[in-house]
Amino acid sequence: MLKLIPMLYSLVLSLLLAGCTPSVPVVGDYDQALSIAQQSGRPVFLLFTSLSCPHNEAIQEKIRNDSTIQRYLERHYVNAWLYVDDTRPLPEPQTVQWKGETRTLRTYGNKWAHLEWVKFQKNLQPLAAIVDEEGKVVCQAVTYQELQADFLGYLQRGVERSK
Repeated sequence: MLKLIPMLYSLVLSLLLAGCTPSVPVVGDYDQALSIAQQSGRPVFLLFTSLSCPHNEAIQEKIRNDSTIQRYLERHYVNAWLYVDDTRPLPEPQTVQWKGETRTLRTYGNKWAHLEWVKFQKNLQPLAAIVDEEGKVVCQAVTYQELQADFLGYLQRGVERSK
């Protein structure tokens, strides 16, 4: 039964990603997003998210329902939604050093939560950030409230700063 849970989670996650933003292409992997960004010359819009939070759903709804934001994300960004509660196992566990401790990352969710903490010193969702094709932060991470207040302005600043 326990081995079935990651497979079911993967299926649900795939269905959510496929149906969540029909006009905004989304990848669920940071490294893949950087690779696409390098090929396309576009920055990466990162959204650290989870399946179980109403604020995450609100951000996703805003993207779905605001055609201006949808078009801007589609035209100017590689979009990466990184689910910190993704229980799919990594192909191989990854050992990392963090603050003098050795940690083993076993799932994609562990990997994205670790990335969020190392890169942005935050562990909250939703958290949005913009990085260039090399992964350098061009717009600091913002919370749900900050993003709701000026979503389009944030995206426009990210494009300007990544040039």
